[in-house]
Amino acid sequence: MQVFPGEGMIHKMNEIVAKITEADNALNSYLFKFRSPWLATTSRIITRTGSSPFLILLCVIILLFQRRDCLLLTYFLIAEIVELMVIIPLRYFVKRKRPHPANLYRYLPSWNKYSFPSQHASRMFALTMILWFNYPESIYYMTPAAILVCFTRLALEKHYLSDILVGAAVGLLAGVVAVQGMRCLA
Repeated sequence: MQVFPGEGMIHKMNEIVAKITEADNALNSYLFKFRSPWLATTSRIITRTGSSPFLILLCVIILLFQRRDCLLLTYFLIAEIVELMVIIPLRYFVKRKRPHPANLYRYLPSWNKYSFPSQHASRMFALTMILWFNYPESIYYMTPAAILVCFTRLALEKHYLSDILVGAAVGLLAGVVAVQGMRCLA
């Protein structure tokens, strides 16, 4: 007997989340077998390309040499704002611990201590979408780059696969919102 309307749906959602968590843990355990110092070091270098400071530096360099591409920086900043408007509330709501909590996280803002969804995945896929709208041929190198950054997040045990998949979806959506929103305003 249901105590309140929707209780059955909440129970079903909890079952689904439990199955996703089980699959995520199994994948992370499997990937742990392949960890090596070389992979960890390489992953730490590659994962930096999905960080805000690196991508902002890249945008500034583009601005210095390609003045006509200053709209790309605007798209990127709008996408970053859209991503954060989705990611921060989701992280506080879900409060999923990272696969391998470390002391490093004590220096992060509280919302960034949680793993769901992945902001690196979101940022890379937003950038991929923005560049694809403006330079369609970029899809051939940006998609593998985004996937590689996402893999490093798994290899470094910063995220689960479901964190990355949802983060990528948020990023794709943020990229579309940024570009189409600006085009509608123009």
